[in-house]
Amino acid sequence: CDYWETKMCSVFDFRDQPFVKDHCTQCISGCYRDASVLMHAGISLSSAMEDLRKGKLKSALRHISKPTNFSSIKTMLQDWKTIRQMAKTHTSVAKNES
Repeated sequence: CDYWETKMCSVFDFRDQPFVKDHCTQCISGCYRDASVLMHAGISLSSAMEDLRKGKLKSALRHISKPTNFSSIKTMLQDWKTIRQMAKTHTSVAKNES
């Protein structure tokens, strides 16, 4: 990230790093910004499930009821055709590489 004071990690160690949920919207790359909008609902659902496993019902409900989730779902529905097409393209590329 161009806005963080220090690097998160080496790109080769990225898979093993914990997620950073700092609600930053300063990303200068449109592809990251657009993808992050689509991910709000999924990340909130994941966090809610984790809280439910820990017995934290109120915290889980707070994750699910975030206003950003509604814009995330709205964006996903609006872009569904493009998302499906990208998924098909990714699948066919992966098959060709194997």
